[in-house]
Amino acid sequence: MVYGGFWWGQVGLSLSLVTGMSFGIVIDYTVHFMSKYLRAKREQGMMPEDAVRYAFRTVGQALLITTMILVIGFGILGDVNILFQRRDGADDSNDYSSCVCRRISPAPTIITKNRG
Repeated sequence: MVYGGFWWGQVGLSLSLVTGMSFGIVIDYTVHFMSKYLRAKREQGMMPEDAVRYAFRTVGQALLITTMILVIGFGILGDVNILFQRRDGADDSNDYSSCVCRRISPAPTIITKNRG
């Protein structure tokens, strides 16, 4: 969502900061989910479907709670009168809320389809 500035040619300090933070959050979420998935599969010998359920049971709640906290916090920041902070807060809030839906939700389907 917020990466559109790269294609529109309007990359400023706010967009570059949001992009860096967003990539970091997406990578962090993915690493946490995949590490729990692989642990369940390797150490506990679970099938891929069961390992995905285990990963969501152990990490899913923490990912959702941290996402909600980030969305609320940056949503509040998006309501200030300083233009840079308003853009940064609004962009971060939108990006983090869509991160779970667009990055984490397809993971179980991809994993179980590839039997990986």
